[in-house]
Amino acid sequence: MSLNNVTLTPALAAQLYPNTLVESIASPVPDEKPVGRLGKNAKGICIYTQDDNAPAIADADLQFLLSVLTACKLGLDDVVIINLAAAHGSASAEGQIIILFDVQPAQLGLPIHFPHYQVQAFNGKQYLSAPALTIISQNQTAKKELWTSLKKLFSL
Repeated sequence: MSLNNVTLTPALAAQLYPNTLVESIASPVPDEKPVGRLGKNAKGICIYTQDDNAPAIADADLQFLLSVLTACKLGLDDVVIINLAAAHGSASAEGQIIILFDVQPAQLGLPIHFPHYQVQAFNGKQYLSAPALTIISQNQTAKKELWTSLKKLFSL
């Protein structure tokens, strides 16, 4: 064997050159927003939706939701909106308040089921389930039921 054909195993190379084997200058990787998420969740409020046609939430639904959040004295910085369809269904119940629009609790791995517009406490968190935002925005009775539930949920 000549010196030009020396083969080192990775383990031996790491032992011989522990500090200088690989030198790299890496630039920081920018934080990317996960697919299907919108908002900063500053107040631990997680809103789940399900829309196959939008990355996070459809524009019309977002406008309606923003008006609802404003009425609750909240904004996009206070909540996170997660589209389960865009996130490929991989999500868990984040935050202390979880609002489900057209999402079943079982989709988040929760062993509970409760009717729409009922504020439900479970495992130290508050849950509220409702139909899709599109349905609520077009139905005055549904809007009133949602508002009644949100007043109870946020003590308004």
